[in-house]
Amino acid sequence: MIDRFWWAQQEKENKIHWLSWDVLCLRKDKGGLGYRDLHLFNLVMLARQGWRLLLSLESLCAQVLRFKYYPDGDLLSVVEKPGISYSWRSIIRDRGVQALKNGLVWRVGDGTQINIWLDPWIPHGVTRRPITPRGHTILKKVSDLIDPISGEWDVSLINEIFWEEDVELILAIPLIYGMEDSLSWHFDSKGSFSVKSAYHVLSDKKEHSR
Repeated sequence: MIDRFWWAQQEKENKIHWLSWDVLCLRKDKGGLGYRDLHLFNLVMLARQGWRLLLSLESLCAQVLRFKYYPDGDLLSVVEKPGISYSWRSIIRDRGVQALKNGLVWRVGDGTQINIWLDPWIPHGVTRRPITPRGHTILKKVSDLIDPISGEWDVSLINEIFWEEDVELILAIPLIYGMEDSLSWHFDSKGSFSVKSAYHVLSDKKEHSR
């Protein structure tokens, strides 16, 4: 409808669409007109609901949904099941949670909640996970990489397990004694989710996948 309005300017007037909708939806700094891709914007709004469920644990909505659909408290691993509500289905089936995962990163505290090989915890790259293959390493949690006595990174162990690129990034992550691991938004300096940054993440991902 927006496309027809832009090219025709008058009701029921059919004219040639000189540029595709994908081009019109590009950001202005990339040669587009900055129109919102409504499908991506809907995913972002669903991701925003997922973010609120992660952070506002004591809200009535979060408590009800957690009790009914993910009693273990792990929202990011929840799967769709029969008989779920429309709102919950929208968040899960329409990839709201998946869209949220594109920008999440763990901030390391004690490291007990973070899986070294599966979770995003290294603030670098697309996956934010180590590029080093796991191999036969039995270590699983980031807490296994922290010296229990000093509370600092176990430098010799990290050098033994990871490639040089990962070693440099891991040792640059600050550790705060007594702090729990927490999720944050990778594309904001303060770690807060924003609709604008999330939309840019999804639109860039869509552009690169063409």
